[in-house]
Amino acid sequence: MKIGERVTETTIQNVKYLSEMFYEWDNSGWPIIVYLDAYCLAAIILEEINHEPGPIGGRYIDAEDRWAILHAMEHIHERIIGIECTIHADSNKTCEELYKLYDHLVLKFR
Repeated sequence: MKIGERVTETTIQNVKYLSEMFYEWDNSGWPIIVYLDAYCLAAIILEEINHEPGPIGGRYIDAEDRWAILHAMEHIHERIIGIECTIHADSNKTCEELYKLYDHLVLKFR
């Protein structure tokens, strides 16, 4: 089922996957391929939400939604290259942001 022009059920599942990844972040010892896959998923999600023309769940995608993905991408990038993250949000905050975005997107399917 397609939500709008760009955001789909797959987008929502990808946001859920990223949320779960950040939920388990502190205990993770994943191989680098997991981080690379997650980074690519985050980039795809960002592209999809950046081009969503209509409201989802009663509101439009906004800057806060985009920042959730950008924060996730920066944290993942930190794990890939081993350089400290420059953003102020920690992984728990990023997890909360992602869950908020997920909840917002899933409203369309309720």
